[in-house]
Amino acid sequence: CWLDFMDLWSEGIMMPLGVLLMSLLIITELKVNTIKQEITLEGNKFTTEKFFTICIKFIVPLGMLLVLVGQVDTFFGLGIFG
Repeated sequence: CWLDFMDLWSEGIMMPLGVLLMSLLIITELKVNTIKQEITLEGNKFTTEKFFTICIKFIVPLGMLLVLVGQVDTFFGLGIFG
């Protein structure tokens, strides 16, 4: 059914792929420094900088990759996850 395909395309593939690409673009040192400058602009403290950096470099890309593979596996019945 074309509605199932459009649901897979928009929700199952494009959303995780968009987050994955966005996190990979933020990983560059320039973007992390820009985010740090933006947060500390008015004297605020960026107390979770290390946690943010670990999440954006490792946890988010891995999680979104697993979601993307899981969505494709579910739709096409590849049997990757059991």
